[in-house]
Amino acid sequence: MLNYKKYIFGSGGALILYFVFCYAFKKQPDAIIGGLLAGVIVIIMSSLDLKHIKKDFNIMKEQVNEFKSTQNVEKFIKSQIELMGSTKNNSIKNILKLNIASAYAEQFDKINAKKFLDMVDLDEFDKKNFYNAVLNKIFLLYQIGENEEAHKLYDETFSSGYKAGGILYEVVKILRYNISSKNGIKELSELKIKEGSETYRDIIRLAKEIISRNIKEV
Repeated sequence: MLNYKKYIFGSGGALILYFVFCYAFKKQPDAIIGGLLAGVIVIIMSSLDLKHIKKDFNIMKEQVNEFKSTQNVEKFIKSQIELMGSTKNNSIKNILKLNIASAYAEQFDKINAKKFLDMVDLDEFDKKNFYNAVLNKIFLLYQIGENEEAHKLYDETFSSGYKAGGILYEVVKILRYNISSKNGIKELSELKIKEGSETYRDIIRLAKEIISRNIKEV
């Protein structure tokens, strides 16, 4: 979630200033001092960024928890959009876009849900969070009926296999291959009793609704 390109430019800028200083005062540049200076700049910049990221993440988490208890969709969307405008971290911005899209999808507002899903830049997520972000986007695409786009994103991301697994992945996989089949509902019911599925019960319920809707449309 850290912007490493920014640190490279920052440390590079510090080195340039150091060399200019040495040239101005006719001193021989010291590689060790230059390296230490660049390292200090990176540490300071990353520490400041981490502080802001933690603060914004905690605010986002508080807003999500409040939404779960109040179910006030309008307030939730408004607060998430405001945070999206104030945070400087691109990963958090994209998590917020997924949250907002999810809220709109719950309200059957497919147009706004799709608008925010289209704004999500998956490349902004680091390796640790990338696949979870992709799975969330795919699920939301299925939820708003964008099946072809969801199939395509799934195939592009998971065609070579996904060793990490997990309940969310299993749900999305069932939607990918059984979205119009009663076997999909059966598989989701079996998944529901698996260990670790408790936190995904709402997701599994929504997935069953998605399959039921697609069966009717066939």
